[in-house]
Amino acid sequence: MNKIGLTFAILLVAITFSCKSQNFFWSHRGVVEEDILDLTTCVEYGLLYNSYAIDYSTGDTITSSDEWTIPTYDQAKAFADSFGAGGNYYWNSAGKHLKDTSSVYWTSLHDGATNDYNFSARGSSDRAGVDGVYTTQKIDWNIKLFNTSRAMVMYNDTSRIAIAIGSYEYNAGRSLRLIKDATGYSTGDTTQYIGNDGQIYNAIVMPDGNFWITDNLKETLYRDGSIIPFHGIDNDTSFTDAEWAALTTAGVCAYDNDVSYVGCDFEWPTLDPCFGYLYNWYAVDDSRELTSSDDWSVPTTTQHDALISYAGGTTVAGGKLKKTGEIFWQSPNTGATDDYLFAAIGGGERDGVDGLFKEMKTSGDMWSSTAYPFAPFTGAYLINIAYNTTSLNTPGGETKKTGLAVRLVKDATGIPDGTTTTYPGNDGKVYNAVAINELYWTTENLEETQYRNGDPIPEVTDNTTWAGLSTGAWCTYDNNANYRCK
Repeated sequence: MNKIGLTFAILLVAITFSCKSQNFFWSHRGVVEEDILDLTTCVEYGLLYNSYAIDYSTGDTITSSDEWTIPTYDQAKAFADSFGAGGNYYWNSAGKHLKDTSSVYWTSLHDGATNDYNFSARGSSDRAGVDGVYTTQKIDWNIKLFNTSRAMVMYNDTSRIAIAIGSYEYNAGRSLRLIKDATGYSTGDTTQYIGNDGQIYNAIVMPDGNFWITDNLKETLYRDGSIIPFHGIDNDTSFTDAEWAALTTAGVCAYDNDVSYVGCDFEWPTLDPCFGYLYNWYAVDDSRELTSSDDWSVPTTTQHDALISYAGGTTVAGGKLKKTGEIFWQSPNTGATDDYLFAAIGGGERDGVDGLFKEMKTSGDMWSSTAYPFAPFTGAYLINIAYNTTSLNTPGGETKKTGLAVRLVKDATGIPDGTTTTYPGNDGKVYNAVAINELYWTTENLEETQYRNGDPIPEVTDNTTWAGLSTGAWCTYDNNANYRCK
């Protein structure tokens, strides 16, 4: 057992509780950390979330399992009552049992704080929804309650818990704690909660009969692995005050846009997009086969046309097939909804005439396996998706020397839309795929460097050499290896 774990175990053995045994756990990551961490250089206030980020009706789930939930209004009242609120959710002395005793997290007043249960409420403050301005830190602790604009609040200069029932802004930023039913356990029993980011939080059974986590949440991912939005269009690390105030969708932030307040070594998730490889059409058409089995193939232009028709036709299908957001597409990414999880991205292209790279994040063209049969052109068909429209088409005549992305298809007769599978490539890389209209489509751009027989597909970086090719080749956009995904 490490030093922190041993200290935690000793303290739990040493502390006795006079409160009646109940059935719930609250989480706490790093109990008694005041004794272990140098709090002058490492503080842990967690993150601030707006209510859209925890609204399960959107389908996004911030907890890693259904056992753990965000406290409801009724659960918050029961929690306050278990510490003597007696139904009075404004004037009471319940808060003193729960506030961190350190002046690092509260002003010197932190009235009567005893932190009897290592719940460690800290003055993390909040961010106003009306103007996006942060209130003074170390003055109050607010946590959001589930599917409501209400909050549970503690203050530095009083020992009360307040259950705010006023009309708080839905887009205000406040801390989060989680709870889990603790039937069969006793007050003071402990467990752990592992979040979507892999963070481990300690939790303890409180007198209300629930496990509560005992640190403010600092999760940046939903259960499905998608990122909770944490920045606007002005930069990659934060929302401006105006952007935050205008949000009508999920948002999370660090106090004062400063990650040093969140926790030790906290970092926002990486937003560097990856786009896969670009191939000329000769690689697509090579008899040595770009795919690892006959079950999978580069789609024909007829299959592209069928996909477009199924997604509503050429005027709207582009929006329904594009990945949402502005990481993989330039703003405004018009009409992107990704209804079928096809996840088309703006990987750009390499010009077949001069070998120059262009249209990164504005164009997401992908090759078909169908050559263009009409003279005088000797090109091939592709599917064309763009950032600034919901329309798309399948033009022919594109020179075979052009570098475009490649997706694959496989028969999925009788398979419902949305069913997923994987495709193992020639390089051993594994790609995700989803069923759409009885075809599996890979949802990632290909990154293969060899044909089925093991022969290498040459990587060509020189522009002039690329433009002169009549055999298969691949490259990354701008010859930048950081754009590869695997």
